[in-house]
Order: sequence, then structure tokens, then C-alpha cells
Amino acid sequence: MSNPRLPREILDYTVDLLHDKSDALRQCCLCSKSWVSRTRKYLFASINFNRPKDLEAWKETFPDSGNSPAYHTRSLFVGCPRSVTAADAEEGGWIRAFCRVVRLKVHTHRYYHPEISLVPFHNFSPVLKSLRLINSLPCSRVFNLVYSLPLLENLSIREFRIGGSDSDRNDFRPSASPLLTGTFKLDSMEETGLTVYRLLDLPGGFRFRKLVLTWRNGEDLRWITALVVGCSDTLECLEIRRNTYRMFPWFLHLEQCTLLEPSFAPVSKQLASVDLSKATRLKHVIFRCRKLYATWIIMALRTITSEHRDFQQITIRTPHEPEDLREIAGGEGYRQWVDLDSLLVQLSESHAIRTKVTHSAEDSETKLEMCEHIGSLLPKIAKRGTIQPGVCGGGGPTARSENR
Repeated sequence: MSNPRLPREILDYTVDLLHDKSDALRQCCLCSKSWVSRTRKYLFASINFNRPKDLEAWKETFPDSGNSPAYHTRSLFVGCPRSVTAADAEEGGWIRAFCRVVRLKVHTHRYYHPEISLVPFHNFSPVLKSLRLINSLPCSRVFNLVYSLPLLENLSIREFRIGGSDSDRNDFRPSASPLLTGTFKLDSMEETGLTVYRLLDLPGGFRFRKLVLTWRNGEDLRWITALVVGCSDTLECLEIRRNTYRMFPWFLHLEQCTLLEPSFAPVSKQLASVDLSKATRLKHVIFRCRKLYATWIIMALRTITSEHRDFQQITIRTPHEPEDLREIAGGEGYRQWVDLDSLLVQLSESHAIRTKVTHSAEDSETKLEMCEHIGSLLPKIAKRGTIQPGVCGGGGPTARSENR
């Protein structure tokens, strides 16, 4: 056949099979002009503007934003917000060419500047469902963006605000709430309350099915409990991370260090934990802690009642060093873990809850020492389940015991 002709459906199906083969898709573009539009659907599905030069290269390749393949983009990462907003202002709405973006990720912390604006991203894509911000801007600017996205389901905020008070917290009130029915992740080095206040102030509330929250002090726990209560009718999975040490952001200059000092309040030694009693639809709770003290976990689990009929699993992840094991052996930490073990057994019997406890270690020697102590730390779980080596998180060996 000198001029074979295949049905359009067959050609499209062939390209669809190559959706994750970028090199093959580029070859398809060279093979036939009629294949270009189909391959663009996958070649430009995810776009990253990490640095200003990435944006310059895009504009040079596609000078006419209206005819660019931005229409095919579903996932957009912006690591240079100043350059993107400047291009948008220069060309009168350049960012709106990405009108079908479903997932947006914006980093403002690398290029902190008071003039950075999120306004160009306000409802730039009517179908946006997932937003992730690694942020150094005032909370009001962040939530003005959130308010503008009516179909937003998943929200992730990691905040590194620099000495900022949110003086204009009352500047705007939305008439309707975004959907907010997926996952909410919050890790704030400033006041967690500023962000939670904004969520609680939404006229329609929120209906998250999963929360991933980090707390550093007792005040954070109060706001975390408010979040749990706020979506108690829909919450199915809760992950709480306890961060007990100071983190120094690599992206800050030395002269900015003093501005961050108030943000690093030490974790309160007072007995406090999150109240789970209202979240009766919970199915899975995950606790992550840097130290092996278990009091706050015990207090949280004691708020589980007979109303939690759907509860299925408790996961506890405790990365630690050999010094931590020596510290708790025979001490207060050991008694806490014995109490936790007893409580887990009770919940297993009353609610048929599966329990998984994971400990990570950096090397084989640490793993061996950990395995020697795990039986004394969690005696009943160790007898009922098995201790297995494996891989966890950062790739180190682990010991795991599971009770069903």
C-alpha cells in the first residue's frame, strides 16, 4: 500500500497507549502533523516553571498565549511567582491560558517579597480542584485565593511567614464556600490559628475527608481539635504529626533569622492532646512523633467512644535513635508505652481495630538494638503480631508489629 490510511480512532488509540512515554510522543509529533494535537494532550499535561528562565523559554517558544498548548495543561507548578505575575500583567491575563489546570502548586518562599501577588491566580482555572502552597505571604492573601476557587477540594499549606501579622484578616468575606471535600494539609511555623480561623469563618464550612496536621505547642492542639470538630461529619482519616524541634528554613538569609524566633515556641509539657470524640466517622488515625513519649497519643485515643463504629486502623510511626531507647528503658517513657499498649489492646477488642506500629532506624546496628527493645516496649502487640524488618520513609530498616 503506497498510501495507507488508518481510521482516526486507531491513531488516537495508539497515541493514548504512549501517554507516559514522552520520547515516543515527541517522535509521533515528527511523524505526522495530524498527530500533533493528540500528543500535546500528554506532552503538556504537566508544566513546571521552576525558575524565571523556564518562563522565558516558554514565552519564546509560544509567543501567542492564546494558541499555546497551555490549554492541555492539567498540573501546573509555579516556583517563580514574581516572574509569572509580571508576565500576566504585561500581557493582560497571560496565566488564564492555563484554563484547564486541575492541580496548582505555588512556591512563594524562595522569592519572598512584599509585592508578590496571588491575584492573577484567582479563578484562572474554573476546574481547579487541588491547591498546594509553600508560602511566606500573609494569610489573607492566601485565603483570598482559596475563596476564588469554587470547585477546590484539596488544600495543602506549608507556611514560612516572616514576622508577619495578618492585620487585614477581615478584609474580605466570601458569599459562598469552596467545596473543600478532599484532603487538607497544614504545617505552619507561625500561628496555626490564623489559617484555621479563616477556614472556620467560611459561610458554608468545610467537609474534608482527610486531615494531615502538624502541631508544635499546646495552642496548635486547640485549633487542630477545632478543625476535627468542624468536619466531624465527613472526616475519615486523620494524621497528626508532632514536631518537637526547631527547623531552620534553608532559603532564609541570616539577617532574617531574628524575625523567625517567635515562631519556634517549644512544645508544651502540659498534658494536652486532640479530642476525637466528635469525629465519629473516623476510619484511620495516624500518629507521627519525633520522640518516644506516648502520653499525647494515649489522651487522643481515650476520646474514642462506642459511637466510632467505622474505626478500622491505628498507625503509630516513631523514628528514633538508640539514645531514645536507652532513655525510656525502665523510665517514664517505658510506662507510657506500656499504657499505650494496654489501650491499643482494649480498642482492638472493643472496636476490632487493626494496630500497626512502625519504628525506623538508619543502620543495621540501630535496627538490631531497636528489635531487642520493641518486645519490652509493646509486649502484648509483639506477642500477638510479628516483628519484621522492612523499609520505611527515608529508606532505613524498620521493625513492624501488626495486631489484627
